[in-house]
Amino acid sequence: MFERSTRKQYEATLAVNILSLCIGASISWTSPYLSTLQSKNSPFGSPVTSTEASWIGGLLAIGALIGSFFFGWLSEKLGRFWSLMSVAFPQTLWWLSVIFSPTINFLFLGRFLAGFSSGGCFVLVPLYVSEISQDHVRGSLGSFFLLSTNFGMLIIYLCGLVFDYYTTPKVMLGMIFAFVILFSFFNETPIYLLRKGKTEAAVKFLNTLRGINNLETISDEVNIELEKMISKVHNDVISRSDSIMNEFRSSPAAGKGILIGAILMTVNQLSGLFAFLNYTADIFIEAGSSFTPNISAVIVGMLLMLGSLVSLKLVHNYSRKSLYVVTTIGYVFGLLLMGIYSYYKINQDVSDLKFIPVASLSLIIFTASVGRLPLSYIMMAEIIPQNVRSFGISICTTINWIWAFILLRFFSTAVNILSFHNCMFICASFAIFGVFFVIVYVPESKDKSYQEIEDSLNGRIKLSEKHGEDVKIEEEIARL
Repeated sequence: MFERSTRKQYEATLAVNILSLCIGASISWTSPYLSTLQSKNSPFGSPVTSTEASWIGGLLAIGALIGSFFFGWLSEKLGRFWSLMSVAFPQTLWWLSVIFSPTINFLFLGRFLAGFSSGGCFVLVPLYVSEISQDHVRGSLGSFFLLSTNFGMLIIYLCGLVFDYYTTPKVMLGMIFAFVILFSFFNETPIYLLRKGKTEAAVKFLNTLRGINNLETISDEVNIELEKMISKVHNDVISRSDSIMNEFRSSPAAGKGILIGAILMTVNQLSGLFAFLNYTADIFIEAGSSFTPNISAVIVGMLLMLGSLVSLKLVHNYSRKSLYVVTTIGYVFGLLLMGIYSYYKINQDVSDLKFIPVASLSLIIFTASVGRLPLSYIMMAEIIPQNVRSFGISICTTINWIWAFILLRFFSTAVNILSFHNCMFICASFAIFGVFFVIVYVPESKDKSYQEIEDSLNGRIKLSEKHGEDVKIEEEIARL
């Protein structure tokens, strides 16, 4: 199925993304099971209040804020591999809290731990995958992160249809166990091993990742890649002798890369997708659909999965920028369609157009999962320079979760104050801003080495090369 030179890279990516699957399930757990907590059959003896329900959602984002920074710091101390292994611990405690919590306060603690592990996963998985991947498959491998997260969401939606409150966490504990077992067959990233002076271990694992059976010899191709890594690590060591602020002053790429990543995360959230995923049932109800909330959630999960599967192919064949632009145009069209329908629904009979909310929401979710959502994380991991990557990804992921918390807490309030259609138009405007930002300020990173990307951010790319790249992107947009 895979080329020999990339098979182990795919295997390592699939193994580490079992954790992403568990995280996706924990994030979406409230969708099928919050209704159980709010019913007379609540495991706590009485229904949880609306305030308690809001804290179940809010504590996830708060935990993720702290987890993003903690695991970013830990990845520099313990390495990417053992930091990823440690994420399984708070994730395990979260699912145990679902089974054994005697009161709502213990579930609050578990929900915080779910967010804490989610923050770590969103930092560490893109970081690990980007550091084990060859340039020509880095985009495809990076797409597995959100594919797996979306698959976890779909699994939890299906569990809500099939299993009771206490069975689902047992299933997820089995998935965490599978992650620990399968991921243990792999190793720390070669570039981190080189930074710690473990050259022999780095060479062996790099050979394994590149499909070379004789771990004691080095092929010409791997030798060239290794020399680039050693040179990069040497430069990073020199840079690290100064403070992180001196690094920003001496290398414009560091600050630019983190700023680009932060803006991509901000645009992602302010364009509304995370809020829409929590607003799904209301939209289906508004459309007059006979689907139950759980069935609606399964439909959304299937759309996310379908989009992610399509993304695997497109990310490999098209440039990052062209795919982001085209899918965002489709996303904006869905938002505008939803907003216009909502506006005319206020004073006019739109009973013959009830299909529009479902169709537009489907378009929004599909186009987001095909391109703009996974590409935001892929470009963030590729563009932030190696010597500040773990710190930079932690910053960007934290910003992402801050906006997620604000949206979860205040989106319904904004709808009440501004009306639903105006919120759609505002989200569309942020998405349009994202298109112009990516076209003008984000360097193309597909099939580029990290050094080439950093040179582009530092302004060392030749004007003729930049012009040729822009022409290629315009041609790809026309093809798409």
